[in-house]
Amino acid sequence: MRYYQCDKYPIEFVVPENIDKHFVSHNHVGNYIISVVMQGTVAVCLEKREVACRMKSMRV
Repeated sequence: MRYYQCDKYPIEFVVPENIDKHFVSHNHVGNYIISVVMQGTVAVCLEKREVACRMKSMRV
């Protein structure tokens, strides 16, 4: 997973790559998080709901 934090603004960028990782419930108070799915699927769970996030194919 690649992780970047902006020094000027409260923004964090996350690019998950080839990982099978589960995080305990947490938050990023005071920061905006942008996660980019480049390939595969990322499962996001919140309050007993799970949503699969995947990259949509881009048509040119």
